[in-house]
Parts: sequence; structure tokens; C-alpha cells
Amino acid sequence: MSERRCLPLLSLVCLLAAACGLNLGTLAATEGTAQGNHGLVVPTPSPQSQEQKVQADLTSIFEHSTRPPALTVDEYPIIAAEVDGPGHLEYNDRLGEEILTRLDGSRQDAAALRLQRTNAALAPFGYRLSAHWDTEWNRMFYDLWRADETEPLLPRLSGLWPLSVNASGTDFVLAAENGPNARPSFLLVSADGVQEWDASASSGLPPRYVGDALARITYSDFPTLTYRVELDNRVVYTGTTVAIGANMPLRSFTAWDGHWVLEVSDHLIMDGEDVGQAMGYDATFGFTVLHGEPLYFLERDGAVHISYAGKTLSHVYEQVFHDQCCEASIHNVYAGEGVVWFHALRNGTWYLVEAGVSER
Repeated sequence: MSERRCLPLLSLVCLLAAACGLNLGTLAATEGTAQGNHGLVVPTPSPQSQEQKVQADLTSIFEHSTRPPALTVDEYPIIAAEVDGPGHLEYNDRLGEEILTRLDGSRQDAAALRLQRTNAALAPFGYRLSAHWDTEWNRMFYDLWRADETEPLLPRLSGLWPLSVNASGTDFVLAAENGPNARPSFLLVSADGVQEWDASASSGLPPRYVGDALARITYSDFPTLTYRVELDNRVVYTGTTVAIGANMPLRSFTAWDGHWVLEVSDHLIMDGEDVGQAMGYDATFGFTVLHGEPLYFLERDGAVHISYAGKTLSHVYEQVFHDQCCEASIHNVYAGEGVVWFHALRNGTWYLVEAGVSER
């Protein structure tokens, strides 16, 4: 699913659907908005003084005056790259029982914490979620309840995207995938009730609140996509990119601290600015928020680094496996509540890496 994107430990089906994306829509670019090109043409650089201003602005946004929580990075060597690597189901056998058990336990803890926090945020609106394991389907389902009703408003939801609440605390949006064989397939829940969600129109990226403005992604055409970011139905950014096969380039859409962040083919666009271009990076990807602070990956001169709370960590990799489609997507970067897992290559060895912040 995305943002990346389901509430529980993701099933293989969910991972494949999230990575491969959807396609639909007809849309025209709008004058008077910021524009970008990703996958088509390298943008013309701005004057140096403007680049320096944008870089300083972005740096000030990412860096907070308060001391951020400590990020712990644990690396587990898996196998020599010349023998095997991530991107296929059999690679899981290389991880070993101990690591798989740890990974599964960590993901379950993260899912339980997210469910707890989601329910705390839903409570003022009179909603709550419950989870139950279905042995027939061998997966978790969710029921959405309203107040003290004896029957769920929405039973057997297959998956949930992260909840988004507006700054005033007067409304929220929660995207959900309906249960097997249930229609419509996707839903949006808000303080006003439940409505159908056309997930294909946004490549499976649900709307998010940026302050009190509802931000949405839409796109048109395929395989050359024209996409746009809207705030309260007002277009604030447009761009173009290219889909390669089934792999959709619109990867994630996040709201953080009054800002919106869209990931497009190894570009992070924040409030209309290309973070990588402004900061002098060759690529940026994997944006998520841990304990209220931004984490993402940056590539520069053939080396991949982790940025957290505006600081570049000392851990360096030659490659971080990410943004793959279909079967290979099972080893993409995965963000849970307070933790990120990824597969990284260094000095000829593949590692499973767990980067997390203790939030309990």
C-alpha cells in the first residue's frame, strides 16, 4: 500500500500492490504553480544565490533547535553480494530464523504501537479500530467502530494507511482497503463519515492534512505522467515523470510539521523544492518521520547516507535496495512506527539494517 503504507505487518499482496502502483486519470497542468521534471529533463539550475537560499531554508526546516531523540542503527550481515542479494523470495532464507523472528516481532510491536496511537487520535471523533487475526486468510483484519455501536461501521478492512488529523483537531482522514470481495475497494473515513476513494487517481497515495489544508496527489497520462499537488483543491505544484513498466514513480506522500513531501523517482519534493537538487545530492528517497523527526536516504558521489533530524549519520553504504516492483518489492525500505528496515550493500556484503527510535 504505501506511505508506504499499511498499518500492520504487510502481507506480500500488500507489498506488491504498493510497489507496482495504479494508473488512471486525465489532467492538465495549471499556470502559476511550481513545476518539476523527474525522469524526463534535468531542471535548469537556478542562480547560485537562489540555490544557496533554498539550501539554507531547507536546512533550517530539517534541523530543530531541540535535541532530537537518539537513532539506533543495528546492522546484520547476511551474505556476500557475489553469492546472492535481495529482490526475490528465496533471499528470505538467507536471513536465518533468528533474524526473521526478530524482524517479525519488531514489526508486530510497531503495528501494535501504531494501532494504539491511531485509536488515541480517533477517540475525539467517536471512532475506534479493533484488530483480529483471520486463520482462513492467514492475515490481520481491522474493524472500524463508531461510538458504542454493537456492530462495526466497516468490518474486515484489509489494510489502513496512516491517519492524518488537521492542525485544528476538527477533522481527520483515514484511507482504508476494504475486505476481500467487498466493494468499493478503497475508502476514505473522515469526521463526516465514509466515502469511496479512487486510489488509482493518486497512484495509491491518500490525501494528508498539511496544517488545516487537505493535500492531494493526482496525475494524468501514462507512461509519461503529469502529476500535481493540491492544497484544498488549489494546485501548488506540478511535475512530469516516467513510469517504467509496472513500477509507478510516485512513491510516497507525507505531511510533516506543516510541510508536504512527495517522493518521485529518487527525488524528494518538499513544499515544491527538490531537496536533492537544492542540497547537492544525486538522489534522495525513503522519507519517513520517526519520533517527530524526518529520516530519509541521500546519495552523493556513489555513497548512500542516512539523514535524521537534519544530520547526516556516519553509516555509509554503496547501495540501499529500494523502490523495486512486484516480487522484488518485498525487500524495499519498510517504515514502521518508530523504526525503519532496509537492505544495504557495503564492501561486498549485504546487510539487513534496523534503524529505530525508542518511543515507549
